[in-house]
Amino acid sequence: MTNPEIEADALLADPDEALRRWYAGYLAGEEDPDLILSGGHLPSPAKIQEFFAQWLQNHRHQLQRLLCEQVRYARLSDRSKQLSELALIALIAGTLSKAGTNDLVIDPLATAAVLVTRRHLDNLCGAPPVATA
Repeated sequence: MTNPEIEADALLADPDEALRRWYAGYLAGEEDPDLILSGGHLPSPAKIQEFFAQWLQNHRHQLQRLLCEQVRYARLSDRSKQLSELALIALIAGTLSKAGTNDLVIDPLATAAVLVTRRHLDNLCGAPPVATA
């Protein structure tokens, strides 16, 4: 059995591997037989990032509800985000895996690592609200 904490550490250390794992999971969930990996070369990380960005855009509202509203990502301080990336990945992976939507459960750990390491959550959830006096 693999240790999710060690896996998350490895994905944090190699964001391109997180992208590759997400992409393999994305293709594995597709019904189109032309999209099944057949031992060929994977696209470049830049090309996979384009696929991820499209997936992110297609699921933007679901992810905002889950991650911005439930996890309250925007309310975390910058220091908290940096110090607890591993915990944040675990929280997001758990949230995605419990989402009940197959479209969001594409290797939750890899998806969470891509969202965190590529700073997609900052764009998805926006900046924290500014306190007014």
